[in-house]
Amino acid sequence: MTTSQTAITLNGLDLSVYGLTEYKKLDPGTPAAVMFAIHGRLQDRTKMEAISQVLCSLNGNKGGTLKPRHLIVVTFDHENHGSRLKDKTLNYSWKKDSKRHNPNHAMDQWRMMQAAAQTVTGLMDVLESHLFDKPVVDIWGVLGFSMGAHSSYLVAANDPRISVHISLVGTGDFIGLLHARLANGGFPSEYLPDDFCDRVLATYDGLADKLATKKVLMINGGEDTMVPFDRNDGLVNAFLASHDGSRGRDWDRIVVPGLGHAWCPEMFYLCSAWCKQWMLDSDPDFSLVLPPSCFSP
Repeated sequence: MTTSQTAITLNGLDLSVYGLTEYKKLDPGTPAAVMFAIHGRLQDRTKMEAISQVLCSLNGNKGGTLKPRHLIVVTFDHENHGSRLKDKTLNYSWKKDSKRHNPNHAMDQWRMMQAAAQTVTGLMDVLESHLFDKPVVDIWGVLGFSMGAHSSYLVAANDPRISVHISLVGTGDFIGLLHARLANGGFPSEYLPDDFCDRVLATYDGLADKLATKKVLMINGGEDTMVPFDRNDGLVNAFLASHDGSRGRDWDRIVVPGLGHAWCPEMFYLCSAWCKQWMLDSDPDFSLVLPPSCFSP
């Protein structure tokens, strides 16, 4: 069954809210969980509809038992994307001998990533009062794909209200990713100024510690050349040493062999399992079961 999609405008921003109509039919005061789903570069919020529908399908009366809370998914367009597009050339990356080359890619993308993280925080300040008659949200989460995943690390680390974080083909090492792209592509060092790198790196200070209490799921493609999975190795090693929980239960990094920079069925399965556990119906004996096609390096 397809979940409802409600269009609202809040903070001057067009939102798609999944699962709200179904929530309104529940008993007043039923607890809610809200997941923000952030799309990738060169896309728009409609690209997050499939995952929004899959996650909202977790709601309802299944097996004769009502879930203890109801999951709502919220999507919006990045700055300069979708309904907010002003200049598409600002969304382009470094491309040799191409009309789609943007020498300011590093700075332009960083601004969009920061803006998305700030948007989620700003929406959390007012969304509950706008959607509901009284406070009902007791779990907030953020999920992102590609550039949206890069953004998700920023808001999950810096907003204490976020407790569930899912990154799809993203990284918490944006500057490391850019340095690798610069070197591999043979682009001028001027594209990545030292002072810019220093400012961005300062934003990531203590990232692993800030995420140590969060339920973090990272899914990357084994053949992804745009955001290689090893760009998260540093965070994985830090989590092994300092995360408050255990791998496979409270956090994990999953690699899908053969997958490039794209969606795959395994993502939908893993995201559903993670959200069911940490946003809807916690099982004390939970352990993330990987599809046969995946591994956890």
